[in-house]
Amino acid sequence: MHELDITKQLTKKIKQIVKENDIGKYNLRAIVELGRLSTFSKEPMLHYYNLIAKEDDVLSKIKLEITIKEGKILCNDCKSEKIIYDFFDKVCEKCNSINTEIREGRDVFLKKIEKS
Repeated sequence: MHELDITKQLTKKIKQIVKENDIGKYNLRAIVELGRLSTFSKEPMLHYYNLIAKEDDVLSKIKLEITIKEGKILCNDCKSEKIIYDFFDKVCEKCNSINTEIREGRDVFLKKIEKS
């Protein structure tokens, strides 16, 4: 159910940007970048967005597109980077160190709103 909360936050931000830029008269698409390592799932977010947008004059003209951003770790020992697909894959491939940190892929980010 936490996808509903993040989707509500996104819709609020989308509407704010549309209002501030006076672009509500156009058919738009909002592109959201969803980190693979975030705790959110794409399909429920799209589902909730469509339910919310159906009842809203501004959002009904805006298509939501969600792209997935891969996770990336940095090894603090040898400084190499590695793409990861889940939290359990944090061992450095180059030096086998577990002294790594996640650098990308945890966030949900409204990348842009554009005319469709």
